[in-house]
Amino acid sequence: MSGLVHAHQPIDAQDWEQVEYILVLTLFIMEGKEDEFHFLELFVDLIHRRLLWDRDDENTVWAVAIFADRFPIIHREDGKILWGEPEDALTFSTAPIFWDELYLVDLARRRAARPDRRRAKDGEPYMDHGV
Repeated sequence: MSGLVHAHQPIDAQDWEQVEYILVLTLFIMEGKEDEFHFLELFVDLIHRRLLWDRDDENTVWAVAIFADRFPIIHREDGKILWGEPEDALTFSTAPIFWDELYLVDLARRRAARPDRRRAKDGEPYMDHGV
C-alpha cells in the first residue's frame, strides 16, 4: 500500500482489497488454532497493524460489521469497543460510533431482520453474504 491511511479518510477499493487479504490472513493464522486465537480480536489487531487504522476507526467498524457481523455496543474512552450481534447493538448500544452512522444502523437492521441468515458464532467470520 502506498502511503499511510489517516483516520476518518474514506475507504477505497484498494483498502477493501487489503481488508479482504487481512480476512484471509486471519483465517489462515487461526486454522487449527481456534483455542489460541479469537477471530474478531485477531482481525481487528491485523487491521490496526497492517492498515494503521485505529481499532475504533469508522473503517475498522465497517470492516468488522461486514466480515464479522458484529456492531459496536459500548465505545470506551480509551478507544476499545465492546462488539455484539446486530440485535444486541440495536437494543443495547450506547455507542455514537454506531448510532451516528445511519448506513451502519441500517445494515444491522437488515441483518437482524433476516430470520434465515446463518448467525456468526462468537469468534468466527460472517459468511452469509446474502445481505
